[in-house]
Amino acid sequence: AGEALKALNTEIMLRLQERGIAALSDTTVHGEHWLRVAIANHRTRRDDLDLLLAETVRLGREIAAEGTSAK
Repeated sequence: AGEALKALNTEIMLRLQERGIAALSDTTVHGEHWLRVAIANHRTRRDDLDLLLAETVRLGREIAAEGTSAK
């Protein structure tokens, strides 16, 4: 599950960046792979974070469906 999660998170991160939604980074904490967001722009609004969360979930589902249909 660890490598599968890392692959999923990495693909989500890349797609978010490619689509101009957000530039996340990633990290490993206690052996688990995580996406990481650093908010440094004082103009960041709640709507921006809502969009990031919604797109992260949507992309995760999209990527999972792609993997399912490929099998």
